[in-house]
Amino acid sequence: MVSKLIKFSEKPGPLVEITIKKGGKTNISWGCLSALIEAKIALTHAAILLKEENLKLNEDALEDEKSLIDGACEEI
Repeated sequence: MVSKLIKFSEKPGPLVEITIKKGGKTNISWGCLSALIEAKIALTHAAILLKEENLKLNEDALEDEKSLIDGACEEI
């Protein structure tokens, strides 16, 4: 998940201790924790929507200018 966290502020306020994927522990701000949770929810929601529409995300396209999604487009 997160291999290295960079601290931008010396006084971030109260911190939360989390365990990262590799088993280490680190402290992050509540704002950072909130952003991580929001990102996870967005990714999960996107996956559900893609599955419902029978579409596949072409992750290579995120770095290229090619089409992002493979699938058929139908008028509603």
